[in-house]
Order: sequence, then structure tokens, then C-alpha cells
Amino acid sequence: MYARIDANAPSATVVVLGYPRLFMGVDCNGGTFFSGTEMRRMNAIADLLASVTRTRAVAAGFTFKDAIPGYTGHAVCSSSEWINGLSNPVEESFHPNRAGQASGYEPLVRSVIG
Repeated sequence: MYARIDANAPSATVVVLGYPRLFMGVDCNGGTFFSGTEMRRMNAIADLLASVTRTRAVAAGFTFKDAIPGYTGHAVCSSSEWINGLSNPVEESFHPNRAGQASGYEPLVRSVIG
């Protein structure tokens, strides 16, 4: 994918964004019942995804920005939640919400492209 982007837009500034950790140790959604172990595993997957994505993006000559630090304190079930828990429609579950996009991802992109 990165090669296609580079081939089709060789002068573009490409910012590749990582994915935040979903949990801060609490699952308040009545329909999910994630254990502490499961939440830690999902957060570890976010860390692994960030590592692999960073490696691939940098190898392609793109800028990688890690979302994990900025989203700390804004996980599912936090008082200032930037990530949806179990949602309706279900496709929006466990993805950044509008606040997460505006306060989490947009500053990362602006830090590169101004």
C-alpha cells in the first residue's frame, strides 16, 4: 500500500497514524465483559501494531506518529472518553470518536503538516 501511495503521489507528505490503546483497566460496557487480562492483551496488540506500523512507514519514507501517548487518559470508560466502547452502530465500537479525532489524531497530523 505504501509503495502505491508513493507511486501515485511522490511529492505528498504522508503521515501514518498509530492506533491508541483501548483500555485503562476498566470495562464499563454491559455487553462486553472483558477481563483485566483481555484488556491488557488488547493494549499489547496496540503496542505491537504501533511498532510494526512505525517500522513499515519509516522504511517507506513516511512520517509515523504514535497515538498512544496522546490518548492516555482517554480510553474506553474514562471520564473523558475519546474511544467508543460497545456502540450502536456496532461498526463504531472501539474506534476513536469525534473528540478522539479532534483532540487525538488531528494534533498529530498538524504537528507534521502545520
